[in-house]
Amino acid sequence: MTQNQFAMRETLSRQPLFSSPSLKKGGQGGFSQRRTAKSPSLPLFQRGKQSFRSLTQQLTERITITFALLFFLVAPSFGHAQALPAAEKQKIESLIKYVGELKDAKFVRNGSIYEPATAVRFLRGKWDANKAEVKTARDFIDKVATKSDTSGKPYLMRFNDGKEIPSREFLLAELKKLEN
Repeated sequence: MTQNQFAMRETLSRQPLFSSPSLKKGGQGGFSQRRTAKSPSLPLFQRGKQSFRSLTQQLTERITITFALLFFLVAPSFGHAQALPAAEKQKIESLIKYVGELKDAKFVRNGSIYEPATAVRFLRGKWDANKAEVKTARDFIDKVATKSDTSGKPYLMRFNDGKEIPSREFLLAELKKLEN
């Protein structure tokens, strides 16, 4: 820092930071056009850092507390959402595969007829959306493959001979074969 800059800083630091101009005759006061000095004790890049640091610490503490509370509230629900046992998953996969391999039947959902491959995609998608509720193959049949959640209409299996049976009965019969 040059001596001239130091002298200017010294002069500015002696001047009051805030001054109100005196009222002139007639009550007209004005703001001073004089420059006010910033705090010479802190370089420009550090000004306001102390308040910023304390604000950051407060924010960090609040976020930490929020996440801790969230963790303790949500963690017990993860214990209840246990993974599907491998045997049950195998049964569900077998049921879906069985539907997909049908040659003499179609899948009827909300009055529309679907090919077995489309039914497989639909059943997998609905199973993925309801994984938390499906713990067994029977749950899969009851909660995914039985009826429409939107219309409440039962899903049907329509055979080439015109015979229709509810998909629940059809899949339960196949599940019984798998379990024996």
